[in-house]
Amino acid sequence: MKRPTVGIIELGKTDWNGVELDDVVETIYNECIQTERSGNAIVWVRFENPQTDRYA
Repeated sequence: MKRPTVGIIELGKTDWNGVELDDVVETIYNECIQTERSGNAIVWVRFENPQTDRYA
């Protein structure tokens, strides 16, 4: 998902670039209840970095 920005539009406010966090949570929840495993789950989030290497 795209990385959030902080304070660009409103000072100190986090902007998630159109990503609805409720949808993300619901997707994770649905994946968890569909599995037959039990115990703790670790959720990793990978944020996109739109920057390119200036030396490439």
